[in-house]
Amino acid sequence: MIRNSKLEIRNSQRAFALLFAMFVASIMLSIGLGISNVIYKELILSSIGRESEFSLYTAQTGLECALYIEGKHPALFPRQSGDLPIPALLEDDKCAGQKINTMGDLQAEALATGATTTFNIMISYTGANVNNYPPMCAKVSVYKSASNYMRVESRGYNTCDTTNSRRVERSLKLRTNITH
Repeated sequence: MIRNSKLEIRNSQRAFALLFAMFVASIMLSIGLGISNVIYKELILSSIGRESEFSLYTAQTGLECALYIEGKHPALFPRQSGDLPIPALLEDDKCAGQKINTMGDLQAEALATGATTTFNIMISYTGANVNNYPPMCAKVSVYKSASNYMRVESRGYNTCDTTNSRRVERSLKLRTNITH
C-alpha cells in the first residue's frame, strides 16, 4: 500500500506541473496577443497620420493652384453674376502637372454679391512610387466679389476613390483682397 501512495503522489505532482505549465503558457500567450494588438493599432495610427499628411499637401496644392491661376489669368474666375469663366488656352500653363484648360470642369455659380467657381484637380505621386500610391484629388472653390474680395477653399483627399474606407479629407481656406 505504501507503494501506491508514492505513485499517487508522483502522479499528482506531474499533474500539478502540467497544470502550472499550461497556466504559464496561457499567461505568456495573453501577453503576446496584447502586445501584438498594441503594435497593430500603432501601425494603423501611423498610417492614418501619413494619409492625413498627403491630404493636407493635396489641399495646399489646390489652394496654390487657384492663386497661381488668379495671378496669371484673373478673368478665369468671374467676379460678378452674369460673368462666365474664361477658359485658359495656353499650352504652357500647368498646375500640379496638369494643363489648366484640362483640369476638370470649371463650374461657375452666380451669387448676388459675386461668383463662385469650382474645379477639381488630380495629383499623381511623382516620387519613387514603390508602394503604388493612388492619385490624390483636390476640390477647389473660388469665390470672388465685385468689391475685390476673394475666398478660396481647397479640400484635399489622399485618394480619389470615394469608396475607400481610409479616405482622409483636409481643408484649407484663404480669404484675401484682390490687388489687380
